[in-house]
Amino acid sequence: MRSTSIIIVGAGPAGCAAAVQCARMGVMPVLLDRTGRPGGLIGNAWSVENYPGLEPMDGREISNRLREFLDRFRVEIVPAVVSGIRRDSGHLVVDSSEGVIGAGAVVVATGTRPVLLEAPGSEELRGRGFCYEVRELLEADPVPERVAVIGGGEAALDYSLSLAGAGAGVTLLVRGATLQAGKRLIDLVAADENISIRYGIGIGSLRRSGEGMTVTFSSEEVEDSLHCDGVVAAIGRETATDHLPEELRGGDTATVGTGWEGLYIVGDARLGALGQVGIAVGDGLEAAMAAVSLVKGRDES
Repeated sequence: MRSTSIIIVGAGPAGCAAAVQCARMGVMPVLLDRTGRPGGLIGNAWSVENYPGLEPMDGREISNRLREFLDRFRVEIVPAVVSGIRRDSGHLVVDSSEGVIGAGAVVVATGTRPVLLEAPGSEELRGRGFCYEVRELLEADPVPERVAVIGGGEAALDYSLSLAGAGAGVTLLVRGATLQAGKRLIDLVAADENISIRYGIGIGSLRRSGEGMTVTFSSEEVEDSLHCDGVVAAIGRETATDHLPEELRGGDTATVGTGWEGLYIVGDARLGALGQVGIAVGDGLEAAMAAVSLVKGRDES
């Protein structure tokens, strides 16, 4: 088992902020991410327009800037899947596809995972026209012309705007009778002529149909269907902390600290929902400063 001072798991805004802050304070961390690239879920964002001091920009541009941010401080991302974090004789240990690594402190910035759509065909078609992250469709060549977006919250509206901006015709399939999002997003979706909305939808199934897909659903007890070129589901998120011991999952979300000395949970992984990039960055900075103070204090004692 090799050892290092600080490990950061996840290279979204929280993880990148933590990694650079550690480097600035004189401790170069090991930054692990399953994709090997920065950004995390922010790469799906239509527009981030409430980060102080920055002009509005989409998630792909923010991801590019995070790469430059890491490069400026010579922080590298190690592509690795983390399967567990545990304690061994009082030390923190990270089990990963890159091996077993001991650390003085660990910052968990793994974000969230999607709530899965429970409908026939959804599992079989995942990655084949059906997805949970809109960038899979936006990075396709060509971008699908007709897309169904399942959901009525912030992410579903954000995804719809991204697709419409890329030239797709979007049908938003909403389970409830209203949209559950901030006023600005609702107004933007309502004003976009490439987006139509259907309410009171119960999804029946997904299936391949020729070169496209068919979504069957019920509305007001009437069966109906929609033919499209791609489907994205945005029906909720949940914290992605399966690699943590059960006693640390779903704990106190008011602080980045945990019951284990040297272990911190930040950003969406702490909050368990789709959050704000500013909160994630703040969490990352707070955890990094605490982690560096801890490992330097141990070295001096």
